Order: sequence, then structure tokens, then C-alpha cells
Amino acid sequence: MAITINAKKVFLDRKWHYKITKIKALMQHELPTEYLEGVPRCYQLPGGSFEMVLSGNEVVQIENPKGTDAFFTPSGMDSLLRSIEDCGNRLMEIWKHEGTECWSGSVEIKI
Repeated sequence: MAITINAKKVFLDRKWHYKITKIKALMQHELPTEYLEGVPRCYQLPGGSFEMVLSGNEVVQIENPKGTDAFFTPSGMDSLLRSIEDCGNRLMEIWKHEGTECWSGSVEIKI
């Protein structure tokens, strides 16, 4: 399974930002219980929103990207991608022990 993030590079307030236009990930109900009980974790919610839980009280939620303006600075986008990679690596370790297909991810940015 791959997490796919599509974003456009836009000029906003005289600075470059990334506008997320689409996120596709596994749905919460498709993930193993062990993954959902720990952190970090990320998944798609019904309705298209994306949620990432980094710690007990640090939650990043991107509402349905097609319906809202999800803008990130370049450093914010880098941080988001690193956190998603950490989530994927944790899921890959769980699946590796279960003998399940491994995780991969991709990012497409249009300028």
C-alpha cells in the first residue's frame, strides 16, 4: 500500500507554500490494532480527511484536502513528510512480523 500526497507549489503572502490537493492512504479500519494503539500512526478517515497521531496529545488532521486549503511552508511540508515516513516505517515493522505486504509512499508536487 502506498500513501500518495499531491500538492501544488503556490506563492502565498510573498512566500512559497505547498497546497495539498489530495491525500490517499489506508483507511483506519484497514490497519492492524497494534498500529492503531501506538504512535506515530496515520490513516484516512471516512469522508476523505487524513489524520496523523504523533503523540498522545499531538494530532495533525487535514480535512478533506479537495474541500479546504491545506497550506504548508517548505519546512512544514518537510516535517509532515518525515512524520508520515515515521508512521510508515512503524507500520512496515508491524507488517513485517505478520508477514504482510510492506508500506511505501510517494509525493507528487506540481509547480
